[in-house]
Amino acid sequence: MILMSVNSYFAFPAIESVYTLSDKSFNDTIKLISQGQSATFHLKGEPKPIEIKFLKVIQDSRCPEGAECIWQGNIIIEVLVDKTLPFILIYGQSPVYYKNFQIRFINAFPNPKLETEIKPEDYKVSIEVILIN
Repeated sequence: MILMSVNSYFAFPAIESVYTLSDKSFNDTIKLISQGQSATFHLKGEPKPIEIKFLKVIQDSRCPEGAECIWQGNIIIEVLVDKTLPFILIYGQSPVYYKNFQIRFINAFPNPKLETEIKPEDYKVSIEVILIN
């Protein structure tokens, strides 16, 4: 299970979580971000906030609702951290690390449906940022 930034590879154990679309901001560490938009995370104990911009969906091969699939598929996104460093995040895979932050791709919306295309502007992702020491 590998997550990669544009410049390096990270390999850590996978962690999965599920949250609902109705939550706009789950708490200070998890935010729902629309494609092309940014979210600023103000974490307790860290004087400088971190900004995450959801750039695009690179691949969405998730199994559509109502379909029978051999595997559940995957969704891969690109985010920009602090306006300078792009990262590739894979749903259900390990977090990536930037400075003293752990960044995890929690979920993606909407879920695919049979014979329905998701427009790029309709994608939303929940991202978690945790301060690590």
